[in-house]
Amino acid sequence: MSLFVDKRLFEVMASPDKDKLTIVIDIDFNIAAGLRAKAE
Repeated sequence: MSLFVDKRLFEVMASPDKDKLTIVIDIDFNIAAGLRAKAE
C-alpha cells in the first residue's frame, strides 16, 4: 500500500489533480479510523 500512496503523491506533485489526492486522503482517514477503533 505504501508504494501506491508514494506513487500517487509523486503524480500529484508533478501534475496537481484533486481526484488523485482525494484517494490518498480517503486511505489516510480509513487507516486513522482503524487505529482509533477499540479492540473487543
